[in-house]
Amino acid sequence: MKYLTATGKIIQGDTPAEVFENLKNASPYDAKLTLWSFLEILTLRVHVYYGEKMAIQGMTHLLNQLENVGFLIRVE
Repeated sequence: MKYLTATGKIIQGDTPAEVFENLKNASPYDAKLTLWSFLEILTLRVHVYYGEKMAIQGMTHLLNQLENVGFLIRVE
């Protein structure tokens, strides 16, 4: 899976967990966080900037939600 982020970065991974891990590590501020903490902060950011509430009901579901609001755009 390969995605373009809202900030223009390319993020990829073979699984949703790898995509989120790579997304987390792409930011020096988030790289030190646990994956779970990052996902919680990510959903808060999306709520603040996009006005969309997201539920962490699994990584595939969260990935789909991020695509739906335009935070991630699938390129492959």
